[in-house]
Amino acid sequence: MSDRRRWLALGLTLAVAVLWYASTLFRTAHPSDENAYFQGFALSLGGASPYGAPRFVYLPIFARAGALAVGLFGERATTRHSPLLQVGGLRRPQQPVYRRLCPITDVPAGTMKSIDVDGHAILLANVDGEFLAVSNQCGDSPLPLQFSSLQGAELRCSWHGCRYDLRSGRRLDGDERLTVFPVAVESGDVRLALGTEPVPQG
Repeated sequence: MSDRRRWLALGLTLAVAVLWYASTLFRTAHPSDENAYFQGFALSLGGASPYGAPRFVYLPIFARAGALAVGLFGERATTRHSPLLQVGGLRRPQQPVYRRLCPITDVPAGTMKSIDVDGHAILLANVDGEFLAVSNQCGDSPLPLQFSSLQGAELRCSWHGCRYDLRSGRRLDGDERLTVFPVAVESGDVRLALGTEPVPQG
């Protein structure tokens, strides 16, 4: 059942309950009248009564107003949660932000270099002319990987002997994984993608 139907059902239930209560009070006030229930029902609908207008004549007015308000608020609540109005759906496309690391001559083939980028410890490796960048820590430990040995794209940690594939970051002899960062070479410099920014419009 939709939210609007639930609110309308609640409003109708409230209105029926108030009508029954009004009729019961009217019957209690006039026990000798066989048509007291019908008189109370008519009174609750706004009709005239031969006995005058007791205090509960205003109850049906509030009941009908409450049912209308419940219906309106239920519709408003349903509209508020519509997927078409989700702010997240209007988010602009993002693109990576590249930071300059160092000249390519600083990291010859088969070597590695530890670089700090905005507080992030990065390990840059040159594998046969291909530059790869990973987080400079062994798994969940704070131990750095800059003293490790490099054989092709496989890195062997100097602390525990853990073996990692620098292209995927996957540990070859366990379940841990290194964070891999996109790298680009431009104008003789190695650049690292760290963070994103909105794509310019126009």
